[in-house]
Amino acid sequence: MKAFDPCWENPITKDVWVGILSELDQQVVAEPELRNFLNQFTTWVRNHLQLADGIEVTGNL
Repeated sequence: MKAFDPCWENPITKDVWVGILSELDQQVVAEPELRNFLNQFTTWVRNHLQLADGIEVTGNL
């Protein structure tokens, strides 16, 4: 997958999420609100990947 499809399903496997999470964890964020969002998002993803082989991101256009 090179880009997200804004209208359909975008299945992302666990191994791809591991790379995404690693990159997000390395981001230096000065804004506390954005840092809080990223922390909550990465925690949510990690929790769900304990039970699943991936997460599907669905477009809504």
